Amino acid sequence: MRSAASRSSSGKWIIWPNRHTARSHGRGVHRVRLPGEAGLRRYRAQRADGVALVETIMPALVPWAEKLGVDLPTPREPRSPG
Repeated sequence: MRSAASRSSSGKWIIWPNRHTARSHGRGVHRVRLPGEAGLRRYRAQRADGVALVETIMPALVPWAEKLGVDLPTPREPRSPG
């Protein structure tokens, strides 16, 4: 089920959230998530901490880096939360 959206008589969009897009705490809607919000959060985290790769990716890139003369980045441990 998706959020319903419609235009009001003034032409503004009205979004009616459902259980997938709103967090409810007690009465009413606490907040509505916006499109792209989770992606922006991941983008910011990856800019700060780097991109976590599956274990098999870097070993597969080693031969290509050697062939093309490209230095591989040094691995680093992710920052601890907080």
